[in-house]
Amino acid sequence: MSMNDNPPVSVIMPVYNVELYVMEAIDSILCQTFSDFEFIIIDDGSTDNTWNIVQSYNDSRIITIQNDCNIGNYPSRNKGIKVSKGKFIVVMDGDDIAMPERLKKQLLYFEKNPDVIALGTNCKFNSDDNKEFIPLNHEDVTISLLKDFNILHPSLMIRKDAILSLGGYDEAYKCAADYDLLCHLALLGKVENLPEILMMHRIHESQISQTKRKEQNEFARSIRRKYQLNFINKYKSDAQGCVCLEEIGIPEIGLAICFYTFADKYNYDKYKKLADKTIDVLYKIITKDIPVCIEGGLCGLGCGFQYLIRNKFLDGDIDEVLEDIDHRVITILKEGSNKEYIKDMLFYLNYRISKSDKIKNERTLLLSSFYSDYIKKYNNDENKGEF
Repeated sequence: MSMNDNPPVSVIMPVYNVELYVMEAIDSILCQTFSDFEFIIIDDGSTDNTWNIVQSYNDSRIITIQNDCNIGNYPSRNKGIKVSKGKFIVVMDGDDIAMPERLKKQLLYFEKNPDVIALGTNCKFNSDDNKEFIPLNHEDVTISLLKDFNILHPSLMIRKDAILSLGGYDEAYKCAADYDLLCHLALLGKVENLPEILMMHRIHESQISQTKRKEQNEFARSIRRKYQLNFINKYKSDAQGCVCLEEIGIPEIGLAICFYTFADKYNYDKYKKLADKTIDVLYKIITKDIPVCIEGGLCGLGCGFQYLIRNKFLDGDIDEVLEDIDHRVITILKEGSNKEYIKDMLFYLNYRISKSDKIKNERTLLLSSFYSDYIKKYNNDENKGEF
């Protein structure tokens, strides 16, 4: 136990096969200048000497848990959160090193900034002394998460009531639940970073981020898309329509809608300029040979452009802007190719018709007629098992 039965800080560190690094990680926490904490170490079924190293420590602040089998990093973190007593949860990895004043400086910042719910720090990688660029204030953190996850997860200190209100880590995101948690925290309250290097982060081949890169990227795309949707629907004005996932099928158009929304709410010209630059690039790919699907493809681009024009972020005639996309979708459906994207193309056509402000114009009538005829054929063929 810590020197206090109710310590203000709970350091939670899952470990799995990190015998080469875990001693330095543990020592870096035990040597903190702020010492009133509990240190919960969860061994997640290690098959090397990690557990024996953890057990060799005789410090009353250390609480050890050994999983019966390997359940994963985020389930282990959730297990640690459930048994923790502190008001603040400190994230730590078994292969990283915390600088001696990490806990002290983070706690001091929380005391001075009661509206902050999560706080990270700058870091260095391995023994490199160069600082990494990280967003510092909440606005920059919020915006940066729209594009990527560039906050060091094991540098975070989080108010426990905030993380509990979100249900902890979403274990469905096996390789990226930290990104998901940060996105939810950023929408819940202020998330910021200290500029000082208070962590050393190791990069080695056995890490999740190295061994499961493809799966991690897939999870990250899904998380980013949902975050963009929630960001837009949080910051939009009453006059702006809610956005749906299909309207942000391409990350860049989701980013543009986010920038326009944020600029409109706070009258920030810099975000409008960023959105305009993003749109200029997207206009150029309308006629290019990209997939016709919604997620990452032409139909998603079309839905996004219609949303932007309908909500007056972009000038122009919807039919003119989407002429090439309409033509390509109809051509592909007539040819019977790209069958794996038929439902996406039908969604796009239905969206075009239902969201059009000019119900009786020639283009809308053409699309509506084609859609109606094709749906009948599609349903008949599907019943026959031809799709």
